[in-house]
Amino acid sequence: MARDVTVIVTQQQDAGNPLVVGLQLLTDKKTWSRSSGQDDDKVFKPKQGPYRTIGDITELLQTDSSQRVGQLKPLILDTVADGATGQGVSDTSGSAIAWEVKGILEL
Repeated sequence: MARDVTVIVTQQQDAGNPLVVGLQLLTDKKTWSRSSGQDDDKVFKPKQGPYRTIGDITELLQTDSSQRVGQLKPLILDTVADGATGQGVSDTSGSAIAWEVKGILEL
C-alpha cells in the first residue's frame, strides 16, 4: 500500500537555534519534497526529488538523481511508524540532522 509520510528534520546551529524542515515522502512515486520556509534551503538546497532506499537508509536525491542531498537512517518508509526517530546527514550543509515521523497517510 502506498504511503504519504511526513518527516520533521532538525539541524542544530552553532547559535543554538535549530533549523527545522518538513519533508513529505510519497512511497508510490518514490519522491520527496520539502517545506518552503525561510531557512529550509540551508538544510536541503533542492525543494524536491526522488529518493532511494538502501537497506534501512533512505537517501534523498537531486531532481535528476545525479547527487545525494541527504540521508535518513534508520528509515524504511513502507514500515515506519508515526513517532519514529533517527539520525542522518544533510549533504547541503554537511551537518548531522535528527528526524521524526510526524504523520502517515495510507493511500
